[in-house]
Amino acid sequence: MKKQKLSFKISAVIIVLLIVSMTILTILVSRSASKSMEQAAKNRMFEGAAARSAVIDSYVFAASSYIRGYVTSPVIVDFAADQTNPAKRAAAQRFTAEYSKSFQGVENIFVASLDDFIVQVASNEAGIGTLAAGNEEQLKATKAGIAVMEQTKDVYFRSIKVSPVTGELVLVLYAPIYDESGKMTAYSTLGLSASNLTHVLQILSFKDWENAKVEIIDTNQKTFVYSTDEALVGQPISADAEGLINLVQTADEGVSDYVENGEKRLSAYKYMKDYNLIVVISDSTKEIFADASALTRNIIILSVFIIIAIAVLTMVVVNVLVKDLTASSAIVGDIAANLDFTKVGDLDKFTSRGDEVGEVSKATKKLADAVSVAIDLIQSKSARVSDSAVELNKSAGDTMENSTNITRAVGEIANGAVSQANTIQDGVTAVAAILDSVGTLDKEVNEAGDQTDSMKISSNNMRKSFSDLSDAMEETKTALGSVSETMGSVSDFVAEVQGAVDAINAIARQTNLLSLNASIEAARAGDAGRGFAVVAEEIGGLSEESATSSKSIGEIMLRLEDKTKDAVATVKSLEQVIEKQKGITTETEGTIGEVIEMIDIVEKAFKGIKQACGTIKEQCSHVNDTMSELSAISEENAASSEETSASMEQVNATVQSINDLAGDLSGIADDLNMELSKFRTK
Repeated sequence: MKKQKLSFKISAVIIVLLIVSMTILTILVSRSASKSMEQAAKNRMFEGAAARSAVIDSYVFAASSYIRGYVTSPVIVDFAADQTNPAKRAAAQRFTAEYSKSFQGVENIFVASLDDFIVQVASNEAGIGTLAAGNEEQLKATKAGIAVMEQTKDVYFRSIKVSPVTGELVLVLYAPIYDESGKMTAYSTLGLSASNLTHVLQILSFKDWENAKVEIIDTNQKTFVYSTDEALVGQPISADAEGLINLVQTADEGVSDYVENGEKRLSAYKYMKDYNLIVVISDSTKEIFADASALTRNIIILSVFIIIAIAVLTMVVVNVLVKDLTASSAIVGDIAANLDFTKVGDLDKFTSRGDEVGEVSKATKKLADAVSVAIDLIQSKSARVSDSAVELNKSAGDTMENSTNITRAVGEIANGAVSQANTIQDGVTAVAAILDSVGTLDKEVNEAGDQTDSMKISSNNMRKSFSDLSDAMEETKTALGSVSETMGSVSDFVAEVQGAVDAINAIARQTNLLSLNASIEAARAGDAGRGFAVVAEEIGGLSEESATSSKSIGEIMLRLEDKTKDAVATVKSLEQVIEKQKGITTETEGTIGEVIEMIDIVEKAFKGIKQACGTIKEQCSHVNDTMSELSAISEENAASSEETSASMEQVNATVQSINDLAGDLSGIADDLNMELSKFRTK
């Protein structure tokens, strides 16, 4: 029962500490992992929005290059300058029909006049002679687009909307047409099918996010121009999307959360300011953070398994450790119950151990041996007491015969003996009090000496700990210096990469300029330069992509450079803190050394006091012995005087009492021998 109780207590304490530690560790690890995975999920959504924005930008760029080549072709420029010339109109119409076939997905491309917005030539001939802007709202938007083109002198992105002819999404672009003097004479509109664009957007799916939604919002029309839910295309945006439009006024990109139909959702958005479009990617937080939730559950389950395994192992180890202690306790209990000290040899199998069980067994065996020796000595002394009692009884009879002679022995010194006895007794009492005080002082000095030794050991251990701490701080400082140098190298590498990025940007700009010149020359060459125009457009597209990529790399390098500088500053700050801590540690170590020197001085003082106490105690003992001898003499003198004054009857009664006491002493000795016989020491 005792074994189970002890092992249970030890195991319970260890298991409770283990559970608390593992719980805290699990919470910290789970929170850290969840935050990291949540941030990774947000980054993934934002990168998805950025990728789709890049697809849209690339598609619009290709369409812009296409319409730009159209409006700069000599045939269209000549017709726009003289729209009443039938020959130029016919040539422009033929060119428009042929040009529309050179680019996939052209729904319609036409030229309209600036004064009445009437379509003059078009790839879809059914629209010739009709109003390019079908209603007041469209007319207002067209005029606004023309005003922008007059300022930028370049292509204007109108919108992505549902075509009234085909019912499909089309990309609408405006482009100004200038004469040789630089005057804007007409404008062209391109309606390009967005089927290829939507196809690419559909291909860009999210692995493990089956319910993720991709939406493109027109901030001017406040409608969905694209959505994975096709029923929303062309429909007005929701209230949540209205809030998103307000949000992009302060930040072109970011991540926000909201509640939709009672479900928590997370969205990443990127505002394409040049096109008045917002690319939004959203999904439920439950699906987005599913991996983080699963990881947290797995960590908790693993922690529970670890706690159970260690708990079982702890109970087994504790039971093994307590087993020998219980066995040695049983042997000691058997010796105490049966008073059989011959069984003390059973403890020999434990005394060779160096742990607590061995120490207890050794101490128990020494105690048992001491008790055995004491019992043997008492038994021998008890026999002598019995013999002395018999002799005392015999002597009592002789004393009674000689009692009459005693009265004459001390009659002359009776009065002085009594006074002397009282004085000497007072001296004995005083000396005894001194001995008691000296004994108490000696005991306290011994205890103080023990405490001084403990303080000295603790101080030495503390000084060693501070010395180790100082060495560890020096190693930490050296490691931080290496980290700082490495960070400086990283900063140099970042500068080299930034230089390469600048070179790529310069090459991309030059390539784009060459592509534009090539397109113009190809357009002037007519049909003979058509193939070269396509190649020039592809080169222009590649140069734009190179410029975009190099810009992204440059931004990343700048952020990396900032983070590197922050890291170097932090390392330097840590070096200063460690240097300060090292100084404090050195000062503390010196102070501890001074404390140890003071403890040595106190220890020497205690030893001197202890030696003085021993000397005083020894001298007092001599004095006490002398006073005891004098007291004995005085008592003898007093007894003689009392015997002289007392009657012989009283003397005989006293002698008879002595005789009775001798008989009692003999009986006590017999009883003592009987009790001692119960102990077995041999």
